Amino acid sequence: MIKILSKINNLQILNKSCRCLSYIKNVEIYRYDPDIDSHPRIQEYKVDIDKCGPMTLDLLLKIKNEQDTTLTLRRSCREGICGSCAMNINGKNTLACLDKIERENNPLKIYPLPHIFVIKDLVSDMTNFYEQYKSIKPWLINDSKLEILSLEGKAPYGNENLQSIEDRKKLDGMYECILCACCSTACPSYWWNADRYLGPAVLMQAYRWISDSRDIKTKERLEKLDDPFKLYRCHTIMNCTKTCPKNLNPAKAIANIKLKLNSIYQ
Repeated sequence: MIKILSKINNLQILNKSCRCLSYIKNVEIYRYDPDIDSHPRIQEYKVDIDKCGPMTLDLLLKIKNEQDTTLTLRRSCREGICGSCAMNINGKNTLACLDKIERENNPLKIYPLPHIFVIKDLVSDMTNFYEQYKSIKPWLINDSKLEILSLEGKAPYGNENLQSIEDRKKLDGMYECILCACCSTACPSYWWNADRYLGPAVLMQAYRWISDSRDIKTKERLEKLDDPFKLYRCHTIMNCTKTCPKNLNPAKAIANIKLKLNSIYQ
C-alpha cells in the first residue's frame, strides 16, 4: 500500500513538472507596410502554444495583443463563416480560424493570399475579386408580374416564389460559399489572367444562380459567360477544390457551366 501511494505521489509530481514546460512555436509572418517598407520581409516570432488557443487565428491575435500591435490582419466571426481571415498557411490557402496549430518542430509560415495585391501585412486587396462577383449579378432575377397584391401573409405585395425540394437541393454545395477567395487565388489560370478570367469562386456563384429554378435569366447568364477568358481559362487543375476550406467543389460547377453551354449549341 505504501509503495502504491509513493508511485501515485511521484506521478503527481511528474505531472506538475510537465505542466511547467512550455511548447514554443516558431512563427514566420509576411510583413509589408507600404508607408515604411520598400520591400516585403519575413518577421519571426516565438509563441508558447500551451498558453494559446488551438487555431492559427488565436496565435495571430496573441502575437498582435502581446508582442506586436502593428501586425495587421482581417478577422471577424472566428467560425469559418465570414471568410475574412483567408490567408496562406504553410503553403495552403485556408481560413486561419479553421487551421489547427500543429505541435511539430517546423516553423509555422503565414502569408497573405498569393498572387493578389497586398494592402498591408496579411490583408489582401479584394477589389478586383468583388468587382468580378458583382459582374455576374449575384441576385435573383424574376420580373414576372404579380397576380395577387396583398399586404398580409408571408409574402406581402405578392405571391410567394416557391421552390420544390428537388430544385432546392440543386443549390447545395454552392450557396455555402463564403467568398473567401481561397480557391481563386490557388488557381494558376487566375494568377495569370485575373483581369479577365472570373476564377473558381465567382464562376461557382454564377452557376448557383443559373441552377436556381426561380431565376428567369438563365439563358442570358450563360451567354454572358460564353467567353474565351471569363470561363474557358479553366483547365481543370483542381487546386480550387483541393484548397476550399468549406469542402466545396468549384471545378464541378465550372464543368457544369461548360456542359450547359455545349447543350445550347447542339
